[in-house]
Amino acid sequence: MSNFKKILSGVLILVMAVAAEVQAGPIGNPTNQSPPQKFTVGPLIDVYSQDFKSNGYKITASGERLFFNFNYGVDRNIGFFGNAGFSKEDIRAGGLTFSGNYGMGVELGAKATFAELRRDRVKFGGGVKLLLARSSIDFSPSQRGNADWSEFGLFGGASFESQSDLTPYFGLQLTRTMTKVDNFPLGVDNNFDEDGILGIFTGLDLKLQEDLSLGMELRLFNEISATINLGFAL
Repeated sequence: MSNFKKILSGVLILVMAVAAEVQAGPIGNPTNQSPPQKFTVGPLIDVYSQDFKSNGYKITASGERLFFNFNYGVDRNIGFFGNAGFSKEDIRAGGLTFSGNYGMGVELGAKATFAELRRDRVKFGGGVKLLLARSSIDFSPSQRGNADWSEFGLFGGASFESQSDLTPYFGLQLTRTMTKVDNFPLGVDNNFDEDGILGIFTGLDLKLQEDLSLGMELRLFNEISATINLGFAL
């Protein structure tokens, strides 16, 4: 493939990411980094904050997710990833803060490398993912409600691989978050409208040892979130 075609493919995937509705949640490197037929597993911690609106109220949902992360390479260019574990959400609305309790969360997705500039060692890629989480929120000592979150999306970006042990990346995401919170007080509707769908993400993968890596990520604009994870190659 010529360099022109590679650059064009990279631009197309970034345009796809801007043109669709996507999800929040951990993303990771937007290109496939998993070796063919190999698993990478490890713990992941994600903290996030996202704004919504309902019946004139500004609502901020924040919390953390404690996940077990896995990545699997189908071939050199295509891979699957997932997270499963515990998720907790706190909600602020009308000057009040309602504390959440840990529930279950799961995220599944796929990503692909679409183009590569071998001379500059730059890869372009993107993918899709779906996150589902459910926990409970204490509105008062005697009132509790269930909080359901579902996030669907696409993402696209580039990774820079000129150094074998250090891989920075960045990209664009669009998020479509659907919510349902039972028994919410203040006359707020159970379904919230998210405050924004377009965001950016950037991160760094650091190879600590031959089979051990450290990942760090920031997601901004439509959410303010950070992720850190360890990966053990099996």
